[in-house]
Amino acid sequence: MEVGRLPLELWRLILSYLQLPELGRCSSVSRTWRELVVSLDKTRWRQLYLGSPHACRRPPNWPLRPELEPPSWRESLRRALLANRVWRRHDSRWSTVDVTGCLYGPFFRKRPECRSAWVGPGGDYESLRVALASVPPYSRVFLLPGVYEEQSEVVLRAPVEIVGQGSLGQVALLVSFEQQCPTVRLCNLVLMQAWFTPIIYKTSVGHVQMDTCNLENGQVQVSAPATCHLRFCSFSQAGLHLHAVALAAVENCEFSGSEGASLTVEGFPSTDHNWAYEHLAASLRADLLAQSCGLLEADTALDWLNLGFDKKSESVQSDKTAGVPRYDHNGTIRKCMNHDGDTLTPAVSEGAFLKKNSSGRDTEQDEDYKEFGHLITSLPVGSLMTGAGASLSMEEVRPRSLEEELRTEKEARLLVRLILGCVVQRCLFRDGRGGVLSSAHAHVRLQHNTFRHLHQAIRCLQDAKVLVFRNEIHHCRASGVFLRLSAGGVIAENDIHSNGEAAIDIRKAANPLVLV
Repeated sequence: MEVGRLPLELWRLILSYLQLPELGRCSSVSRTWRELVVSLDKTRWRQLYLGSPHACRRPPNWPLRPELEPPSWRESLRRALLANRVWRRHDSRWSTVDVTGCLYGPFFRKRPECRSAWVGPGGDYESLRVALASVPPYSRVFLLPGVYEEQSEVVLRAPVEIVGQGSLGQVALLVSFEQQCPTVRLCNLVLMQAWFTPIIYKTSVGHVQMDTCNLENGQVQVSAPATCHLRFCSFSQAGLHLHAVALAAVENCEFSGSEGASLTVEGFPSTDHNWAYEHLAASLRADLLAQSCGLLEADTALDWLNLGFDKKSESVQSDKTAGVPRYDHNGTIRKCMNHDGDTLTPAVSEGAFLKKNSSGRDTEQDEDYKEFGHLITSLPVGSLMTGAGASLSMEEVRPRSLEEELRTEKEARLLVRLILGCVVQRCLFRDGRGGVLSSAHAHVRLQHNTFRHLHQAIRCLQDAKVLVFRNEIHHCRASGVFLRLSAGGVIAENDIHSNGEAAIDIRKAANPLVLV
């Protein structure tokens, strides 16, 4: 193959000197040029990913298998750059959608300039507090290598991006942050607790994004209606506490040396969504779609990927409202009777799950219940097969996978769709007392994580719901998955072995769906 009368190897050598914008322009010339640019995946795209200041400073498969290369370095770089832009989308000028309504708006609209400021010896400012009070909104504050300490809490009142210069570990902050602005991003920093408080970062408004940060000896607290997105962060004797958060994403993070639970999620996911909810949901859905390729078929992928993020639901006719599934305040399904007195499907009591809006219409979760309620049936008492009909061969009673369960059992589909809130995937929990604690009606999704050398890996208490899918849990001193007090959820296709107690400990009215 030759392009422009030059050998292919020579073109690859020439293109290896180009930066990201130039490679994008070359790939848009023709299909041949695009294939040539894509063929640089193992060389130039790998260099751009590992050397880009805007992408992650750690390998894509960190911390589970850092030595394993991703299927595509170009795709990993694209996803990293898109994730890093979420925090700016609060300002419509940074959005890719034209909001002016003008026909030529996308062509002539002026993009805002990102102001930069340098903090440290020889920089624009000597103190981080002075720099944050001086720079305009949506500025990028670079911290030169060194240790920065503040004697009182630093309040973030304007959107800002704080980035550490140099390699990870050269910039350390002994600061306690409180966010009071719509959006903040922290990158390439070592965050340690200050002498006057154990809280490293706390927010109850807006959206916070942390990329490639090390957190030591402190806590990060996020309360509703705030949202958070943590990527490639390391928690050493530190913890993350989420309270009634509508949506939170924890990806490719490492938790070690915790004295309590590394990740604590409590409270039912708030229905009060902030501006970042839709953007973060779209990013998670794209990630789950990439993971589901080859795992789920088309008919089950829609239910697997629908995390309850859609604001709009399909309209349901009024004649389908009879026998709508009802849930108690604790989320457990109970039976109801129709007008004739016959047992129908489970149904919901008025309360935490069903709420009418001011216009009298059902909420979007009600639409899901109505849509799937007539498909969830329960066997009457005494209907179990006895006698000759009960003799089944071993092949007929083989365990079913989650894919088969979602394809055939509508109850499993409904349960998967109900569990949303905190999404934890590709994380490592090791060498500590606790892993994940979910309580007080909280919702947690745990996917493709590893729990090892802990006292307790996963605990689900007090009507909480948890989805535990394809995790590895081993060498824990107590049980792998611990459920109590009406807790529930789905536990499927996990590798649980070599633990001190039971693999899955279910007691006190807990009722999860367990699949091998």
